[in-house]
Amino acid sequence: MKIKNLKLKILYFEYGFTLLEVILVLAILAIISTISFSYLGGFKTSSAGQIVGKLREAQGKAMTGEDNKKWGVHFDNTGAEPFYDFFSTTNSYASGSTIVETIYLTHLAQGITFTAPTSGQSIDVIFSKITGVPSSAQNIVINLQNSTKTISIETSGRIEVQ
Repeated sequence: MKIKNLKLKILYFEYGFTLLEVILVLAILAIISTISFSYLGGFKTSSAGQIVGKLREAQGKAMTGEDNKKWGVHFDNTGAEPFYDFFSTTNSYASGSTIVETIYLTHLAQGITFTAPTSGQSIDVIFSKITGVPSSAQNIVINLQNSTKTISIETSGRIEVQ
């Protein structure tokens, strides 16, 4: 009799998840989704976020060595309407660059302007192939109605909005 009961216990397997395991998985997913939505939520829709996105895209293309060129963003405040160019180049923006896309600031939001580069100036942010580090540290400052956003590009390659 005892041997029969022992065999039954050995052959009995439990399938499924416990309530605790399900709750833990749901809690982890909730934390991850909250962090990702709060990080990406308003970021992509803002003008500064769009500019940072374009800078990171240029950095990514440079790091992957796309077209075997350097990639960058040219910020221009010399004309009546400020704009920035997304480009690829072998050396610099002025020498043989291929402009992939031109974005006028007024297309991002009404009343947006550059404070840096200042009026009559331009700034080039060019990322090196493979390493993705910029040629120099830069700050791009944009004004939108009552707020000012500073986009910092560090020599380490870090890009952030302040």
